[in-house]
Amino acid sequence: MEFTDIEIGLPIYRSIDYQLRYRPYFNSHIIGWYSPINRLPSFQFYRAITTGKPIDSTNVDAEFVLVNTVTEAEIDLMSYWELANTIATYTFTEYFKHTGDVAILGLSEGRYYFRMGDGVNTWWSEEFFLCNMDGIAEVTPPTGDYKMINDTDYTLINATDKVLIN
Repeated sequence: MEFTDIEIGLPIYRSIDYQLRYRPYFNSHIIGWYSPINRLPSFQFYRAITTGKPIDSTNVDAEFVLVNTVTEAEIDLMSYWELANTIATYTFTEYFKHTGDVAILGLSEGRYYFRMGDGVNTWWSEEFFLCNMDGIAEVTPPTGDYKMINDTDYTLINATDKVLIN
């Protein structure tokens, strides 16, 4: 039996208007991205290399914010961002990949999206749901491969970035 790895993750957009909730005739609340309350979904995006504008705390214009879709309350997660992502740099672009492996505590259940910026560009994620999920550790997130199906229903845990297909 042979398996194939497919890279997936939470979609990242250059405009908030691309979120599914703003597209006509599509209800993003029917199909959604779910994540355990102590982890944030995996995602990746790239940008042209902007000298002097890193996405980290050394750049006062940089931001990594978790926004509650309903209340519009914002949580600054820059310190989390600096721990939880990797950067691959090429000739003209750099790729940011967030694996969701770092535990984060104190978040509430709800519908959220990310807003990220370097002071020149801003990116928004698709909406996702943070929720308590049975079988997911509250403090230490599980590692390794995840099942897309459990005993009771279909779920993609943490919008994991790898799916095994038979």
